[in-house]
Amino acid sequence: MDEPDSTNQVEFMWHIHHHILVEPLVRPVKDRQRYIKTEKPKSERELRLRLLKPVMGSLPEAYVKAAQAYVDATAAPHGTPGRYVAIDDAKGRMVKARRENTEAINALHELECLDCPWDAKRRSIFPVCHNPTWSV
Repeated sequence: MDEPDSTNQVEFMWHIHHHILVEPLVRPVKDRQRYIKTEKPKSERELRLRLLKPVMGSLPEAYVKAAQAYVDATAAPHGTPGRYVAIDDAKGRMVKARRENTEAINALHELECLDCPWDAKRRSIFPVCHNPTWSV
C-alpha cells in the first residue's frame, strides 16, 4: 500500500468561516467563495469575500504540523475504517495547537489582514453574534 504524499503543503486561509481566524483548506477555495455568494446573507457577502485570503507568512510549526495531519485525515477515502475518529482526533490536536499559538497567529494576522474587523475576544468578524442558537 502506498504511503500518503506528504510533499503537498497544506494551504492556509484567513477567515474561511466567520468564527475561526485561520484554517487549512480542505476543499478548493472557489467552492467556499461560491457558497458565500449563493448561500450567505447578501449583507455578509462583501465582507466575507474580502477577508477570505491566503496566509502569506509563516504560521507556528506546531500548528502547521497539526493542520497537515488534519488535512491528511480528511483526505482518506469515505468508508475507510476509523476515518471519522481519525478526523476528530486530528481536528482536536489542530484546534489545541491553534489555541496554544494564538499570540503568534494574531500577530501575523494583524500584519496580513489590514482593515479587518476580527474581534479575538468574541472570535468573529461580525460585531454581534447573529445566530442566537450558535454561541461564539
